[in-house]
Amino acid sequence: MRRLAIAVGVVFAAVTRADAQRYRVLVASENGQRSVVEFRPCIPAEGSGCGAWIDHEAAPDTTIRLTASTSAHFGPGDSVWIERGAIRIRNGNHGSKTIQDRRGAATALTLAPMRDYAFVVLNAPDAAGSTIVMVDLSTRSVIANCPIPGRASAIAMFR
Repeated sequence: MRRLAIAVGVVFAAVTRADAQRYRVLVASENGQRSVVEFRPCIPAEGSGCGAWIDHEAAPDTTIRLTASTSAHFGPGDSVWIERGAIRIRNGNHGSKTIQDRRGAATALTLAPMRDYAFVVLNAPDAAGSTIVMVDLSTRSVIANCPIPGRASAIAMFR
C-alpha cells in the first residue's frame, strides 16, 4: 500500500510539473495577423508532450500594435538582447554567449514570467514566414522552435 501511495505521489508530481511547463506567446505580424504559439519544454524523465506548435490563430487586429522588445534582464547582472541579428546572453557568473541561428536573424524577444526562458522571433531575409524559438537561459541554448506563416514583428507572453 505504501509503494502504491509513493507511486501515485510521484506520478502526480510529474503531471503537475509538466502542466506548469507550458508557455504561450502571442506573435504579431506587421499586417495584424496574430498567432498563439504553445511551447512545452522536454523533461527528460517524461519524454512526451513536448515541443512547440501553433495553438490557434487569433483575430487579426491592425488597431492595436505590439511593441517589439530587443532586450531584457532576468537576474542581477544577467541579460538577454539582440545584436546584429544574433541572440546574446550574459550571465553574471558565466560571461556571455552568442547564438546565431541558421533559421534567420533575431528581431524581437520576450521573457517567460519566471525569467528562465526567452522566446525570440527569427526572420530569414528570403522567407515568407518566421520561426519562433525558445531559449533556455540557464543552458544558453535553443530548446524548441515553431515555424509560423507570415513575417512576425513582435512577441509577448500570453496567459
